[in-house]
Amino acid sequence: MPSRHKASLKHARYYAELLLQADQLYQRGGDTTVVGLRLFDENWLNIQMGQFYVSSNTSLDESTSQLCAEYPERGAFCLFLRQSPEQQIQWLLASLASAQRLGYKSAVGSVLGKLGVAYMTIEKYDQAFTRFTQRLEIARQMNDAEGFAEGLCNLGIMYDKIDDLENACTCYESALEYAKQLESPKIMGVALGNLGLVYLKQDDPTKAQDLFERHLAYTRQAGDQWAEGNALINLGLALKKQNKLEDATEYLSAALKINRSLSDRQTEGVTIGHLASIYARLGDFSQSTELYQQRIQLARETNDLHGEAIACWNLGELLFKKGSHQQGFEYMEKCIKIECGAGDPAWEDDLKTLEALKKKFFLE
Repeated sequence: MPSRHKASLKHARYYAELLLQADQLYQRGGDTTVVGLRLFDENWLNIQMGQFYVSSNTSLDESTSQLCAEYPERGAFCLFLRQSPEQQIQWLLASLASAQRLGYKSAVGSVLGKLGVAYMTIEKYDQAFTRFTQRLEIARQMNDAEGFAEGLCNLGIMYDKIDDLENACTCYESALEYAKQLESPKIMGVALGNLGLVYLKQDDPTKAQDLFERHLAYTRQAGDQWAEGNALINLGLALKKQNKLEDATEYLSAALKINRSLSDRQTEGVTIGHLASIYARLGDFSQSTELYQQRIQLARETNDLHGEAIACWNLGELLFKKGSHQQGFEYMEKCIKIECGAGDPAWEDDLKTLEALKKKFFLE
């Protein structure tokens, strides 16, 4: 009879291998992307059980510690889509500790980069910056040009999020130089797409559109459906800013189809929100109202408080314009309540705006 540890380790190793298979299928692109995600979803409970066992028992032997270090790396793409940032951080910290203990320097660098992305997603920018700079230093020490370029892209995204657009541009342009030398379409696409977002912020939607179109071409060349959906969303936003609303709707609808095929509910909600705002500008208030209601529901299901608050405010404004004044006020109040509960300082300005709107309405 095998010991309990050997049986549990065998189980964990089996599902770690299955996790790798699912991720490899996902990365092949095309129809196999959905096949890989389905394989992942069907075995998600056992995958979690395997990771929990090895992360809780790394002191028992080297094999257990090694598997703990490998788990997040084996399913990087699927885990990015399916785990919350908090879950990612939990797995990655366990992986990092094991990789450091075993002296796996390359794995340490890779995990640090993923940790930076997870911390950045929950707006812990100090933590993200620390992880990104550590990742870049390891890539430099190992002469890992691809890892360094990827790290530059991630650091650029963080700078963009804190509105340091000059440093963001510097990171993306440096990453593009590496991508050209490496002939890496993946890094080229990521850098182009994110550089496009900087131009969009700088109110140059024409330049942004050009970069997004180039990014889209790279994603289709690679068969990366998630990245293709992302590029389509960005193209839709650039066209919206140029007031090409029908074209924007076409790109966003194509992105929505990809979001749904990947069961990426978080991004699906974001795309629906963008579509709702365009239909409102087109004067189709019925379609816009329906889409905002879908956006709110998806935000609740995915625990996206920020997205729910924005959708409630936008729906409130729309209902007010349609003449449903009291209902509009109620949705705006919901937005403020969510922001206040989440500690979002935006609630103060939104409350002032709502009070001014009410005052004007009741005076009239």
